[in-house]
Amino acid sequence: MWSELATMGKGLVVWTGVHYVAVHGYQWLCTPATWWGLASAPVMVAAPHCRGLMWLADVSSLSVVGVWTATGLLVSGKILELAPAMVSSLISHNVGT
Repeated sequence: MWSELATMGKGLVVWTGVHYVAVHGYQWLCTPATWWGLASAPVMVAAPHCRGLMWLADVSSLSVVGVWTATGLLVSGKILELAPAMVSSLISHNVGT
């Protein structure tokens, strides 16, 4: 379980970094916070580099959600795997006293 969590943690760090760079790159290159950025936004939104950055932001966002979902499934699966043994241990302990 720990190796799977470590792998998921690495994926989370990588996809979070990709998302961060893509979102800030899009803001800086395609929609700067100036009057010129506002005026040029309708043209820049169709530019290939802006489309690519937006695609990266979208894919990385979905990947981060996927990593969190997989982590939750792994942890809850392990909890459910251990639950029957814990319940039977509690029952035998309570019956024995």
